[in-house]
Amino acid sequence: MIAWVVIVALGVLIYLLIDGDGALPGAKPISQGEPWVPVQGYELRSLVLADYDRAMASNDLIRVAEINGQLAQEATLRSKAVLDAWMTWRHPETGLFPQSEDKPEWNYRNTAADCFGFLIHAAMHTSDDAALALLSETIRKETALAEKGALCQPAKYDTAKPISEDHDELLFASSEYVKDGLISVYERTGDEQVYDRMTEVLDNILANMKHESDFGLLPSTRSEPNGNMLQMCSRLAYREGGEKYADLAGRLADAVVAQMLPANHGLPAHYFDFTSNKVIESKAMLRDHGNELPVGLAEAFALAVSRLDEPEWKERADRWAEPMMNMFELIFAHGINEDGLIGNTIDPATMTLSDTRPSDNWGYIFCGVLLFAESARTHGELGTDRIDALLAKLDGVVEAVSQTNGLPWQGGNFDGYADSLESALYMAAYRPSTAAMMLPWVDRQIDMMYQVQAADGFVGRTYLDGNFIRTSLMYADQKQGGWRLEPWNPGTRVGYAKDESTGKAVLVVATADGYEGSLVPDTSRHAELLGLSWNWPRLNSWPEWSDRSRTTQSRFIEGGVVRDSSELPLTGYRLDLKAGESLVVEFTLKPEENAAGE
Repeated sequence: MIAWVVIVALGVLIYLLIDGDGALPGAKPISQGEPWVPVQGYELRSLVLADYDRAMASNDLIRVAEINGQLAQEATLRSKAVLDAWMTWRHPETGLFPQSEDKPEWNYRNTAADCFGFLIHAAMHTSDDAALALLSETIRKETALAEKGALCQPAKYDTAKPISEDHDELLFASSEYVKDGLISVYERTGDEQVYDRMTEVLDNILANMKHESDFGLLPSTRSEPNGNMLQMCSRLAYREGGEKYADLAGRLADAVVAQMLPANHGLPAHYFDFTSNKVIESKAMLRDHGNELPVGLAEAFALAVSRLDEPEWKERADRWAEPMMNMFELIFAHGINEDGLIGNTIDPATMTLSDTRPSDNWGYIFCGVLLFAESARTHGELGTDRIDALLAKLDGVVEAVSQTNGLPWQGGNFDGYADSLESALYMAAYRPSTAAMMLPWVDRQIDMMYQVQAADGFVGRTYLDGNFIRTSLMYADQKQGGWRLEPWNPGTRVGYAKDESTGKAVLVVATADGYEGSLVPDTSRHAELLGLSWNWPRLNSWPEWSDRSRTTQSRFIEGGVVRDSSELPLTGYRLDLKAGESLVVEFTLKPEENAAGE
């Protein structure tokens, strides 16, 4: 218990001793193109991680879980600080938020998509009912900005006066709202108000498409909104009433595979006129603002493979398999820079990297690669050697990422760190063989993002602060193994650790001041909320870090007393811990099942 108190104290100091520049004590503030590299050996977080390494080396899972609980709580406290800061910017009359300190507008491509959704998530995660009530009102108020059936309408945040935008911008921004913001909240929380708003916006996009193709109406000539819609429609096709979404996913993938890819040397074009079959802008983006399309194609392929018993979808899967495989092979053949990292942009005409800077969104496109590989194995028409080679290339890039330290992702902007850390967490979850490389890397690189946060809770004072919340809470989720407290309590910590080689896992709940509430496990959300036939690697998802179907309790200690393990039900447990007490649950793990087709 003494050791636990020391770790708690260290973690509290990490959170509280943040100076006015947003840097940890002794840390060098980050700036564009100048990454902060911590001095090793004496700062507080390094001491915690050194203790973590010793516990891992000695296979002391209880100790590892205790430390994970502290790291998770630091991440959550930081997210709560961002939420509290941004709630002061919510306009009391309009209920809207600005894009940034110097841009007082509520827009859907940035404010709604990249910030608002994660404010909701932070409020739910930290049981902030007051903030949640206001954010719920914001959903109602932003919905009322547009006429029924219309695309999302941006407005001045302080007056709600409409801001004029053309049709394509309104459609793009609407697609961003559902793909980057609302789906992420829904996939972790299952909130019905969020789901209703998400499907309302999605339906309005379907009703307002104007671009003709050989296969019917499509959302856009631009790859980003088309990729957004491929992801959303493929993923929601399994919900009640989802056939209209499946129809658009199939139509859009058909047009990309049959029209765009052949016209652009096998790679997605940034802009493509599906009416005239002309490439408008040929560059193939491997970072966001373009990589949404190959990722979306992988989701459409997974949808087709899951419906192989239907002739129309089998025929699609058969037609799509080779062009999509060729596309991903070209990305690996021509998209890796001299450091072994995914670059930003390929010029399809020359098959060279026109922007060799490393993409901070590398894990986004890799979600598409993994999903395509899993689906292709199930489909069975492509050679296993090609699929294996594709995954070997992916693993090589992951290893190259793990060797970096302080790389200035996105020019050193904190959002670049947020996206690259999120990428690594996706890989650890969806490609478990990379977890041993990715998770320690995240532990040590996350300070690159943390130390930008100021003492008032703000990070960049722009909509990108939402991405800080997203990555911090995803990190906390991993450290907690998906377990959470209801209600959340800043003085009570949840930590989880496992060792696949021994088939053991440990969950620790420890409290400084006492805790009454519920300990709630994660669930198979991919199936329960989305109806997916397997846990697709996908963007804006919240990985499921502990599969309860794999675990049985072997020992259960509450407040120092060994109890019958059957008293901890798989659906959760009511806690009543006194100050200084803890709950320790030791699990036995069943062997991990492979992803679909592997």
